[in-house]
Amino acid sequence: MQSIKPAILFVAHNIVRNAGVFGGVEVYLKNISLSLSDEYSLYFYVPDSKRGLHSCVLLDENGNYIRKCNFSTPTSSWLISCNEREEAFSSILIDLNITVVHFHHLIGHVPSLVEVAKNLCIPSVMTIHDYYAVCNTYTLLSFKNTYCNPDKIADSQCDVCLWEVHNIVPGSQSRRRKYWNNILAMPETLIFNTKGSFELIAKIYHAVSNHKDITILPVPIPRIYNEGSKSAVNHDRLKVAILGNFIPIKGANVISRVIPMFANSNVEFHICGNFDNNQYGWLRNSEAFPYVHIYGNFIPGSIPNEIYECQVSLHLSISPETYCLALSEAWACGLVPVVSDIGALGERVENGVNGYMDFPYFRRRFLTSNL
Repeated sequence: MQSIKPAILFVAHNIVRNAGVFGGVEVYLKNISLSLSDEYSLYFYVPDSKRGLHSCVLLDENGNYIRKCNFSTPTSSWLISCNEREEAFSSILIDLNITVVHFHHLIGHVPSLVEVAKNLCIPSVMTIHDYYAVCNTYTLLSFKNTYCNPDKIADSQCDVCLWEVHNIVPGSQSRRRKYWNNILAMPETLIFNTKGSFELIAKIYHAVSNHKDITILPVPIPRIYNEGSKSAVNHDRLKVAILGNFIPIKGANVISRVIPMFANSNVEFHICGNFDNNQYGWLRNSEAFPYVHIYGNFIPGSIPNEIYECQVSLHLSISPETYCLALSEAWACGLVPVVSDIGALGERVENGVNGYMDFPYFRRRFLTSNL
């Protein structure tokens, strides 16, 4: 099954073609695969969406199944090695004559796969898309549902949180991080999307702070297509776009509590992205909320024209983003983003220049005449 072109294997937790729900990592993978497909044979190794934690699948660049790997035990974020999974991965690397392995996410895998590539002398690259290497709770939200500041607390404090949420025994975080420190030293290159995410992880892992090849690389987005034209900013109604997954860590709880307060104002909300009907379906009540418009999922690069009629966008994540593709999409649509000052949002947005973090400033600029 050898290929004429050099072969790249992407290891991830999901791809756009593999499930209806996806996030920034999957979009990132799709974009870079489109740009590389002419020069390389591309393969994807991801958990099987049908068998959950007991299986992984090998896909070609079109999302077609090549091989399924079934395992006797389920994976978890605390399973750091597994002979079955290592043997299956080694077989794939050898059979496909893989030239480079690009690790994008190890949720659904074991981190020892990085060691397998190293032992076979196959170069690897790892892009750090979130904080899974820091904690299995990769959003870095504590059991109190607030940002935990992992670089400022001891592992023993992590033990308290992990016991409260997952009943994970004390000492596990320290052992997990010791193993991950070794894993992060193995790839030839570590890629971070922002300087801030690199600096945070480097404070926790010596392997990152001492790594010889660190690259800070912004995430590309597909070209945004718009068949309509953008309205002037001084529209008689303030139209607010909310792009991306409408979930609690992205600020959905905060936004959903705020929306009813605008019932008698000249403000509309346009929610575009994966929407959880079970938790927020009440917002679909058109009689109670005629000023709320929900569009659901959209194909990356093809945003509904109604979003272009908006003037601002909300990005109110309660955990630190490592990049936030929705922010890039908002800028591409000509929107003015209002963001929470945490992680990549606070790093990428300069208050009053390309967006707002200072809500009173934003309120004076946009809301006063629309309330």
